[in-house]
Parts: sequence; C-alpha cells; structure tokens
Amino acid sequence: LKFASVNVDHVVVGPSGVWAMETQANPGFVQERGGSVWVDGPPMGKDPRRQARAGAAAVAELLERETGERWWVEGLVCFPNATVAVSRNLPVPRIVSAEQLLSRLHLAPAPLCPEEQARLVRAIGHAKERMAARRVAELTRSAA
Repeated sequence: LKFASVNVDHVVVGPSGVWAMETQANPGFVQERGGSVWVDGPPMGKDPRRQARAGAAAVAELLERETGERWWVEGLVCFPNATVAVSRNLPVPRIVSAEQLLSRLHLAPAPLCPEEQARLVRAIGHAKERMAARRVAELTRSAA
C-alpha cells in the first residue's frame, strides 16, 4: 500500500492481529543493538523499524477510516536474505528473518476472530481499489 508519506510492503491480517511489514533485501548478519539495526557490523543509516512503525500507523488510520473503529497494527521488519540474531534484551523483537517470520506472527498482541479478520481484509481491499482508481484518474488527467 502506498500512502502519501510511507510505503507499506505487506499487510498481514490473521488470528494474531494486523501487521504492517517492511521488507529489507540486505544479506548478511542482522541484529537489533543499542537502539539501532546493525548489518554486518555497522548500524544501518536509516532504521527500517521506523518505517515499519510509520506503516503501522498509516494502516491503523486507514482501518479506522474504513471501519469506524480503532485497530492495533504491529510494525515488523523482515530480512528474508539475512541471518537475524534475536536480542534477549528486547521484550518484543521488531526484526525477523524469513525463518523466524511465522513464529513471530503467531505471537498474539491483539487476537482477532475470523469475522474480524474478514472485515479487515475487506476494508483493506476496498481502500486499495479506491487508491488505484485515484491513481488512474491522476494519470489520465496528467496525460491529457
């Protein structure tokens, strides 16, 4: 989903809640350390957890507009090409590898029943349709 200020790579809706996912292609060894994300030694210049949190806030706002209710959305960063070390000092890791992703998604910050899951998936689908229609209209106007 593309919002005015942030791009959300993936939105996951399931029994454990709603997740806004940022995907990073960096290979290597990744860890959360000292308030930063480190890749093969030095910290990343731009913290991807910040983008995941901004994406979570944007998805939460979208769901509130679509459903009239406030929903908790969790931000998560996935490094599918890396080895991710889980820090024992953090209560909840915000970065995962592809292998760690499913077990992390099973941690339930806000359990959703099947009806709520279906409702949220429909809301996201309707919002995506409207966003796509707006983009087509904008492109049509700029081409004219």
